[in-house]
Amino acid sequence: MAHLHEPSDSAVDALIELTSTKKPPEGLPLRERPSLLADIARQGAALEAARTYLHACASQLWRTAVAGGPPAIDEITTLWGASLHAADAAETAVDTMYAAGGISSLYTSCPIERAHRDMHAMRRHIVGQALWLEDAGRVRVGAAPVHPLYAV
Repeated sequence: MAHLHEPSDSAVDALIELTSTKKPPEGLPLRERPSLLADIARQGAALEAARTYLHACASQLWRTAVAGGPPAIDEITTLWGASLHAADAAETAVDTMYAAGGISSLYTSCPIERAHRDMHAMRRHIVGQALWLEDAGRVRVGAAPVHPLYAV
């Protein structure tokens, strides 16, 4: 599936590359460490699942727009939930890859460092805040969203 290269993908790809170049002073090479291999697979699957769900929700909203109808509040609510879920999955993947990269992750020459910085900067932006999930929860329980931009 073609998609933009997001910080989470960059971090996973960078850790995979690191497994072929980093030589730890002791212990198993990175590419032979079971927990690291499982983290790569687990986080890759979590990212793809979150991305697929987000695309499905966005596609539904797009179909409504193309048909000329206004978006339904439940479509908007689903998209907010999917968006924040994808951001959570991405943040978890980046943090996991950052930890697995060890000391290499600290250096600006390592793409994992940049992915970590970008991911955490994005999560501080207004669209990465929990207030959208709070409004999504309000809508799901039958109340109106509080934020004026929720259903714009």
